[in-house]
Amino acid sequence: MVSIHAPAERLIDPYFIQPAATGRASYVIAWCHKAGALRNFKVERISSIYETDEHYTIPAEFNANTLLDNAWDVTIGGKVIEVRLRSRSPEAARLMSETMWHSSQQTRELPDGNVVISLRVTDSREFTSWVMWWGENIEVLEPTELRNRIAEKAARMAAVYS
Repeated sequence: MVSIHAPAERLIDPYFIQPAATGRASYVIAWCHKAGALRNFKVERISSIYETDEHYTIPAEFNANTLLDNAWDVTIGGKVIEVRLRSRSPEAARLMSETMWHSSQQTRELPDGNVVISLRVTDSREFTSWVMWWGENIEVLEPTELRNRIAEKAARMAAVYS
């Protein structure tokens, strides 16, 4: 596999290892000295490691569960949005009502057999991709910004195939 990015050396203080179902990957949540912030590092992208003589202590206030509470997959940080999605097919209604996609999820059945799920998640590329995965089977009701982003992506995708 050819990398589009040259390897970069980082000094990190690992705090937590997070497995991710998407991509069957694992991530190290660590303090990155270069960025001066917590970052995710995909384990499969790490080409080599070495131990330093430096020692660190994970801050007492670090809590992986709190950090990942609003995360969709493994994205940490970013704007948290309130999302409402409506199913647009019987199959989507069934899947949306029987699956707990996120810990914040609330599901409401509609008289027509469809469902609306409400989520509080970090606005991320992974979440947008998940919404796109549903195709015409769901509709973003809120927020408007996400609805518009999905509509724009769908239009660009349709243009590729026209």
